[in-house]
Amino acid sequence: MKFHVGIDPSRGEVSYYLEPNKKKTAFPEINVCKVTQNEIEKVQTIFDEIKLKINGNLGFLCIYLNPEYNQEARKKFIQCSLKCGFQNVEIINDKTIVYLESISQIKYKPLNGNIFWICMSFCLIDIWEIKNQKAIYIGEFKADSSKLNELQKVVNGSKLNKGPDIVIQYDEINKVNIGKISNDCEYFEIKLDRYWCSRLCLLKARTATGDRQLSHLYVSSFLSQKISLKIEDKEIAAFNVGQKLPIIFFTEIIKKPGDYVLKVESCRDYGNYNESDTFELPNYNEINLIFKIDTNEIFSVSFEKMPNVP
Repeated sequence: MKFHVGIDPSRGEVSYYLEPNKKKTAFPEINVCKVTQNEIEKVQTIFDEIKLKINGNLGFLCIYLNPEYNQEARKKFIQCSLKCGFQNVEIINDKTIVYLESISQIKYKPLNGNIFWICMSFCLIDIWEIKNQKAIYIGEFKADSSKLNELQKVVNGSKLNKGPDIVIQYDEINKVNIGKISNDCEYFEIKLDRYWCSRLCLLKARTATGDRQLSHLYVSSFLSQKISLKIEDKEIAAFNVGQKLPIIFFTEIIKKPGDYVLKVESCRDYGNYNESDTFELPNYNEINLIFKIDTNEIFSVSFEKMPNVP
């Protein structure tokens, strides 16, 4: 028997589930040390407390980290969780949390081809599409639902050629206008309760084990913030929100005078780069760059000397 676990470090909350739980009893929850984005030296303490309070074999783990947790913090959580004994570890983002919360509250199981609009507010819409029994994040759109032309722009911007099949609303929306772009969609009204994000992480951990009870909650991994690669100030590549993970990118670099570093910039907010990592370019002039982003949004950079071609 194994314990599967969900963690929200920012609140110090842990939810866990013993497999198999044939009695389907309530899933226990415990409190551990809180770790904010600026306290990565305390990450190990979380896992020390988990081992102390959960006595048994550890299985799958899912951790919720908001965009303020940088690359160093993400790597630390993965390192400590594997060292603790977890078999599999994944990190999820804000959008995945909202999707899991939304779908887990409604009495509807997503079907292939379904388009979901999750209306977080009067003007903010997250769009998801179901493909091969998995939810694919399409993007975030802004529209005033009282203005039909703005809703049509959302349909066009999604590039799905259709409006929603399911609308999940956290706030009031104009159903008359939505009905004009999608006349047979269903509506579900729910309340936002982000207090126990660890419970949603636990659901995600269980889906990773192949738990058939939760097959309707399968979600694909995607990039939650724009990442740009620059040599000095010239952009050579960009990866946008919603791109499927993992990403593997190759390119050739011919160094020019004044080219000393590669910058990897992460954009959490619209147009503002909040985090920048630099990598010194090697001494040779012709370089193969290999850039990777894994499913936990942790990136890596490597350089290789281009072979001489006779």
